[in-house]
Amino acid sequence: MKKLIKFRRDYFLACADDGTTLQEARLAIQSHPLRAGLGDFIEASLCRLLIVNRVAFVENLLNYWKELDQHEVLKAYFPAKQNDREVSNEDRLHSLMSAFEREDFDVDDGVFKKYLALKYFRNFIMHGNLKPHEKDVLKEQNFPSDLMQLNVEHSKEVVRVTSEMIR
Repeated sequence: MKKLIKFRRDYFLACADDGTTLQEARLAIQSHPLRAGLGDFIEASLCRLLIVNRVAFVENLLNYWKELDQHEVLKAYFPAKQNDREVSNEDRLHSLMSAFEREDFDVDDGVFKKYLALKYFRNFIMHGNLKPHEKDVLKEQNFPSDLMQLNVEHSKEVVRVTSEMIR
């Protein structure tokens, strides 16, 4: 058990360090004298890495908290298959919001909607495909469906939303 706790602590510290490093790298690149020659693709790349890092961090933290959750509030986010089909990310987040509301947690549905968009974007980065309804969610939440169109404002929104999710 001690090894598992140490692994989780180290994992969460590493994720936090990675997120900080990505943010610091962005600041260093922005002030670099050759920045103009680098183009916006660097910002898009850093934002993609930040999305993968921060969504993984939130997902793993929710999973860890689920094990400590005596009221089974987080169980709603980790359901078994329904009728032999996977539960959609949208259904999972809606269930989690409802569970939080039942327990009188302060819920900002705008944050959950943005987080859903980030999950879709992370899946797009990792798996290379984006379903039409996922593209619609990205557009509704002011994220591009083009991986190369991410910018510093998107990076700031990633940090804001994921920070709110774990608050």
